[in-house]
Amino acid sequence: MKQITTLILIAIAMTLGANVSNAPGTIAKDTTWQADTMYIARDITLEPFINLTIEAGTTVMFTGPYSFFVNGNMMVYGTDQDSVRFTSQAPNGWGGLRFRQATGDFSHCVFEKGNGFNHDEDYYGGAIHAREQSQLSFERCRFYDNFASCGGAVAVLNSEATFASCLFDENIGDLEGGGLYAERSYIEVSRTDFTGNRAIYGAACVVNRSDETQIFERCDFIGNVASSSGGGMLGIDAFLRFDNCDFHNNQSGMDGGGLHIDYCNSDIVECNFSNNFADAGGALSAFGGDFLIESCVFTENTADDGGACYIGNTVYIPYIVNSLFENNTGEFGGAFYALSLNYPYFYNCTITANHAEQAGAFYSVKAFSRFYNCIIWGNDSQDDLQYYQEHPSYGFPTFLYCLIENGQGSIGGPALDSGSYSYINNIEADPLFTMEENFPYTLQDGSACIDAGTPNTSNIPVTFYDLAGNERIENGRIDIGCYEYHYMDQEQYHVDDNISTMLLAMQNPYSIGGAINLSVPEAGKVEVEIFNVKGQKVRTLLNDSVPADQNISLVWMGVDSHNRQVASGVYFCRMHCGGKSSVQKLLLLR
Repeated sequence: MKQITTLILIAIAMTLGANVSNAPGTIAKDTTWQADTMYIARDITLEPFINLTIEAGTTVMFTGPYSFFVNGNMMVYGTDQDSVRFTSQAPNGWGGLRFRQATGDFSHCVFEKGNGFNHDEDYYGGAIHAREQSQLSFERCRFYDNFASCGGAVAVLNSEATFASCLFDENIGDLEGGGLYAERSYIEVSRTDFTGNRAIYGAACVVNRSDETQIFERCDFIGNVASSSGGGMLGIDAFLRFDNCDFHNNQSGMDGGGLHIDYCNSDIVECNFSNNFADAGGALSAFGGDFLIESCVFTENTADDGGACYIGNTVYIPYIVNSLFENNTGEFGGAFYALSLNYPYFYNCTITANHAEQAGAFYSVKAFSRFYNCIIWGNDSQDDLQYYQEHPSYGFPTFLYCLIENGQGSIGGPALDSGSYSYINNIEADPLFTMEENFPYTLQDGSACIDAGTPNTSNIPVTFYDLAGNERIENGRIDIGCYEYHYMDQEQYHVDDNISTMLLAMQNPYSIGGAINLSVPEAGKVEVEIFNVKGQKVRTLLNDSVPADQNISLVWMGVDSHNRQVASGVYFCRMHCGGKSSVQKLLLLR
């Protein structure tokens, strides 16, 4: 009956002039599919060492809950105009592509309505299931409306997979990993968005047990929801690295609204966490393991315990470096909640404008916390404390070269009331934040934080740049907080915001790849160069002779003369022509 239905559909399509085919049950020789629609009316197998190529514009339509078993090599190449689409006309979807010791290369594909429960063997991977040392790559692919127990869209088991510029949206994991699940595997994920995915654990992604570092670079986790832990992502017993990732508006019913890491070794670098929600750790929660947070921004996250971060039991030393915690809200600890047996070390952080019922900045049960060169200012709570230590005799903090609002009067708790903490070379003055739009917690002229940090930085972690892209140490001394004050001689650049003789126009703030437009009034040699706030040339964009009355459009990709990425922050674009120079300030935001 099902085959008859399929034949009827094909006949209708042929009557309408469409190019359609009915796929065989076994592919035993190298094959190319190039059709408007390729119908799959049974389970299908690609034999070992056999190549299947699917051309752009093909729709692979599963007429029932069938699976495609891949033991050979799939090469599927759509384009921007003509993607390759894997879908189903059946109410319960199709059974997914199931790779075993196989390879696959996919670009510009859409995977939708895959259902891992359509196969008896297991319930992993709604659209893609890779196992037994398979190797897959995906570029500019979309995974939408797929469903499975683990890995609503994709499950990678004992295999390797890379994802570049992909989108996982509205997939569901009945248990773990609404979008992506990886176990004992290696994955690399870049410029990929996870939006609106759902699961009990790890709504967007779960990485479980890895010996190699799993890399997430420039990924966005937005609007994902986990009923338990890891609203954006969950890592378990894994090595993880996050570079330039955004976690925004994710939720979990228990731990880690944006990210939960459990016995992981994790580096979290230049990431933003905003508007995430959880019971513990609005943005991030961590149990066991070892982790580094460097040059990150946590803002407007909410939880009962630790508005931004919750640190559970761990015997390791987590390092939090050069990061901003601003306007987070928690019942206990506006920014942080630390349980016991942990030793969080903070270096050059700014913790400000957070809110709590108890401990506006940091609530500690038994933690041995250390703060170096940190600003703890403007956090509010009902107990009027910045830092609270709960246990009367175990765990105590250390404050060195910090600026703390109300000084020792804002540090309290049973243990601290007796003075059992270290408080050395700290100051209480107003930090004098500029409150400018893009970097509101930079320092004004005359701030007590300028050149007031640790005199010797050789024994503490120091980043190359602050959060505004300025060099981290000025005048041989580090400032307090996550922004380094830089005095800029405007006359050195002759900054002119009302250029009349030459036009140098660009979008500001400047996004990488944006146009820098200039008009050349007279013939001659034209130089266009990028400088940093220290007056050092970063890159030459143009150095050539140009005819008169020319309109030129240039692009700066945010790299220096050695093609190395530069940090976000303030730069200057200078145009020189006919003995005249025009300069405009450029705020680079990545």
